[in-house]
Amino acid sequence: ILVLDAPWPFYVDSELTLTPKAAIAFNNKNYDAGSRTLSMAITTTFPQASTDTFYVSAAVIESGFKGVQEFVSYWDSSFVFKHVLRKLMLPYNGLNIANAPSAGATVSAKFSTKLDPSWNADSCKVVAFVHQRSTTSNAVEQVIETTVK
Repeated sequence: ILVLDAPWPFYVDSELTLTPKAAIAFNNKNYDAGSRTLSMAITTTFPQASTDTFYVSAAVIESGFKGVQEFVSYWDSSFVFKHVLRKLMLPYNGLNIANAPSAGATVSAKFSTKLDPSWNADSCKVVAFVHQRSTTSNAVEQVIETTVK
């Protein structure tokens, strides 16, 4: 849902009163600096029963590196980039993890990925989110972030 600036505080307050449909956590995170391989699991727990279908997506992002950024009237050759999407680690539209989960159901999705040599692993993070994907709802239910290392 697109929310304009003025009603944003009211919208956030009302969303915070809702019971989350999913809770997520990272487990068994391991980064091997020699091979630049990151392995981990995303565990999703559903606190209440739902008739919805849920997916999980995960991405590596990087912040803090300098490069050239083009603006309308000039180029900034020392622009500091933030939150740059480097790689999606699961299918681009999400990995199906639950169809109509029961209350208390827990699902774990494991994945592994290799970081490109040009990325600074110290500046990379993993962002994962549980979401729906249908003609009636594309809601993001929960988001979590952790460092690669």
